[in-house]
Amino acid sequence: MIPLPSRPRDAIFLLCLAAALSLPCLSGCYLMKQGYYVIKYTTGSVPIEKLRRRADTPLELKRFFSLVSDIREFAFDSVGLKKNNNFTTYVKVDRKYLVDIVFAAGKDNFTPYQWRFPFFGSFPDKGYFDLNDAEAEARRLDKKGYDTYVGRGDAFSTLGFFSDPVYSFMKDFSLFEIASLIIHEETHATLFIKDNVQFNEEMATFFGAEGALRFIKAKFGDSSEQLKNAEKESQDYRTYIGLIDSLYNRLKIVYDETIALQEKLRKKQEIIGQFKDFVTDKYDSLFGSPDFKGLSKVNINNAFISSDITYTFDLKDFYNLYQKNNRDFRAVLMCLKPLKNSKGDLHEALRKL
Repeated sequence: MIPLPSRPRDAIFLLCLAAALSLPCLSGCYLMKQGYYVIKYTTGSVPIEKLRRRADTPLELKRFFSLVSDIREFAFDSVGLKKNNNFTTYVKVDRKYLVDIVFAAGKDNFTPYQWRFPFFGSFPDKGYFDLNDAEAEARRLDKKGYDTYVGRGDAFSTLGFFSDPVYSFMKDFSLFEIASLIIHEETHATLFIKDNVQFNEEMATFFGAEGALRFIKAKFGDSSEQLKNAEKESQDYRTYIGLIDSLYNRLKIVYDETIALQEKLRKKQEIIGQFKDFVTDKYDSLFGSPDFKGLSKVNINNAFISSDITYTFDLKDFYNLYQKNNRDFRAVLMCLKPLKNSKGDLHEALRKL
């Protein structure tokens, strides 16, 4: 599993205790096992304000806590996201990321496999706190004939059921990464539309990325090195999105052809091979950092591509609405909130705005 930086990855753990306890479920079932970790992390966290007052807390960690506090205030006061107690506690963990997320899709299409959860509907991904469990689920779906991919997640959202903590590995994130992650997760806590995970993730990705740039500009200034570095990271990520979109479109043409399955799969591997060669050959002219060099080593398949499409497929609709509302985050949120009661294609409703 090759991790790629700056890719939004989170898991939505719908672990309200009522859901877990109301199900006739063995102790080893998914909800109970993952719920154990959610409760362990959320109840075992330490208030950040308490750590900031302690004399033995390293100065570097105190500065990180101050940054997190500033990002939260910006998310609430400037973006207009719902005030809550997320990211006000701290958990030390012995790993560089938080969860492993399983994605699956058809061998000759991008239709994602859907997992259903009580009360909350269908989801095109499933998060695990134990890599062995994630890999076992991926193998199960492999045997059923799906393309599978196990990605890393830096956070999870409980959609307000618990206060989501800050994890120790986050202090190693870049300024752009930590700001976009916090605003991304706070967007989920503000607005989440049942059975529309892709729309929710695209919305959170938009607010996270654009909100992070706005925060850094407001805090450090238009000509600051911090903003220049963030813009470079953002540009690399946009380049990555563009590459994945072009690969998706090339493969989609093949999948829509009326040819035999084996021929589709042959063309699929040929196109993916060409894509990897192109990225390897042109890497230095495409990207400004080495962060995405691992792309040529990833087992790219429909699940991998689908996992990115979930977060980025129709971001332009959100940016169009943002521009139409004079880049006013609050106005954009006011437009989006009524969509919670909308039926049908949410992007079509969004475009009508």
